[in-house]
Amino acid sequence: MYILCDNNPSQFSFDLGFGSRLFAWAQASKFADSNNLTIVLPSDEWIEHIVLDLPNTEVWDRNDIDQHKWKNVVLEGEIDVSSSTYLRIDGTCNMKTYSPSKDDVEYLQTITFKESKLNEFLNRFTFDWGFHLRRWGGVKLHPDTAIKVLNTLPNRNIKNLYWDMILRCGFNKNPKEHDPSWICDQTYYQFLDMIVEHIGDKSTIYLSTDIPDDLCNYYLEKYPMMVSKIGYIDEWLDLFKEYYPVDSVSILTDHNTPSGFSQSPKTEWYRTTLNDVAIDLLDFFMLARSNMFLLSEYSQWGFAAKRYASAAEDNMFVISSSSSINDLGNLLGADKITETFEDLQLEELF
Repeated sequence: MYILCDNNPSQFSFDLGFGSRLFAWAQASKFADSNNLTIVLPSDEWIEHIVLDLPNTEVWDRNDIDQHKWKNVVLEGEIDVSSSTYLRIDGTCNMKTYSPSKDDVEYLQTITFKESKLNEFLNRFTFDWGFHLRRWGGVKLHPDTAIKVLNTLPNRNIKNLYWDMILRCGFNKNPKEHDPSWICDQTYYQFLDMIVEHIGDKSTIYLSTDIPDDLCNYYLEKYPMMVSKIGYIDEWLDLFKEYYPVDSVSILTDHNTPSGFSQSPKTEWYRTTLNDVAIDLLDFFMLARSNMFLLSEYSQWGFAAKRYASAAEDNMFVISSSSSINDLGNLLGADKITETFEDLQLEELF
């Protein structure tokens, strides 16, 4: 008997990302364990299967999957598994109601790279904080407010690069309910400044992001203790290439959505190569090497990395329109809050 993880984004139509697929796989793993099932992943959605060891999991070609009739299931309450040999977690039907638990951490942490040298590379690193700067997948800007938002960026060149990217990807439109907000640099800075003041400048913050390097380098310049995949990517890819032909393996992703596998928006964004996957996985697993997490709202990428790292409930702070600097101060155990959040409650956060 099998359970298929198929078309598993988060509850957002634009997001077919790695973090959301990890949660679907962990959900399926829990159910499979208790019902003696084998997990099936579609090869056209999970190019990562080439390099990752996913326990109790088979990867099938889409043609093979289509040979069977799959019964959709919502993993709540009692399910009669005898009613079908082929079960499926389809689309968003489960992710909308799925609340991560300690169980998913147990399964997520079983995932490793097939090549031990890649695991050894990642195990060399530990970061005090992991910070996810989300500005890409699904972060929409309505044209009427775009100028105000872009004017919070540091210079004209970065503003133009952002706007060109937004236009090319069709994100110049009104956000829908539950779409992730654009969070301004000034807001991120306030939270980061408090963290830096608390941990000291000899500590390390890992920056994970879904935007190109030239749109976030100024964060690394502002915070000398902050690092990103930029500083590790050459060594990682050299090691990766010892085992995999990074430029010769690719898949075509859904033509209606940006690639969920490539974290940087490319001109040819429907094709995902193993080189893209190598870079994304470096970014994800380096973020997961953090002890504490500062995350953007609605980020399954960040939440999955945090839960891969730890089941603890007091090592994560999520920035949203209702976030309070006082809440972060309480998490850090700060003695005195010297600033207020009200000055940074900008319209574009809502």
